[in-house]
Amino acid sequence: MVTQEIGISEAECVARSLSPVKKAVEFSKLRKTHIVLAGTIFAFNGSLGASLPSGSSSVIAEAFQISESDTRIVLLNSLYLVGFVVGPLFFGPLSECVGRRPVFIGTYLAYTCFTLGCALSPTFAALLIFRFLSGVSGSAPNALLGGLYSDIYNEPNRRGRAMAIFMFTAIAGPMAGPLVSGFTVLLSWRWVFWVALIIAGAGVPGILLLPETYLPVLLENDRKMSHRVGGDQTHRVKAQFSPSKVFIRPFLMLLKEPIVSFTSLYLSVVYGVLFLFFQAYPLVFKGE
Repeated sequence: MVTQEIGISEAECVARSLSPVKKAVEFSKLRKTHIVLAGTIFAFNGSLGASLPSGSSSVIAEAFQISESDTRIVLLNSLYLVGFVVGPLFFGPLSECVGRRPVFIGTYLAYTCFTLGCALSPTFAALLIFRFLSGVSGSAPNALLGGLYSDIYNEPNRRGRAMAIFMFTAIAGPMAGPLVSGFTVLLSWRWVFWVALIIAGAGVPGILLLPETYLPVLLENDRKMSHRVGGDQTHRVKAQFSPSKVFIRPFLMLLKEPIVSFTSLYLSVVYGVLFLFFQAYPLVFKGE
């Protein structure tokens, strides 16, 4: 039997039924609800971590014998945000190469492990490194959830509801961070991160059960399964991806697309003001 390789793009995958594989838009309502819930869990954890040390910075400074006026203490939040900016530039393209599921699960588990690292950090430098790595891994929902929800919902109104939940969670997380740290720091600054680890750990089962939703990857997985069981290989689906083009695309869009450039600039100002408030609140309400 002669095997015929067919190179297809993502759009062609959606338009044509090249395989009997079940598409993500055909998932049950319960399964789609689970996917949205998993995305919400990750989005909340990632955004919660962004402002987590805000209410405990003075205690952390005292523990590591650093002056509260030392500018290095600001790095607890700012390095997380640097990672939050860098991560999506790579996780989005990576999800189009290997699928949503491995990137989603891998980054969530990495975020959980790096949060554990924050709780166990023996030095201030180690804490800063783990904060940066937590920010990188915790940024994955910003790049993945838009594509994930478009995989499972064709209807604009349902997709809009899912994105509205994501946007609410992305704002609620930073609001909750100072509250969590403000109370738990009374036990120890390490308990701030232990509580974050508990919250992240509670979501692990739901994250691990997340199915693959990206159609080109589903088709390729179906082809491999058919090959194992000796199925018909007359049509072999091969998604056309160039890793170099996929990973360069976000940077090109940032530089060449005005709507992307100006939206990014606007959001950078919004987040900058938001986290300036987080740094200022402890000083204001402590009367310093």
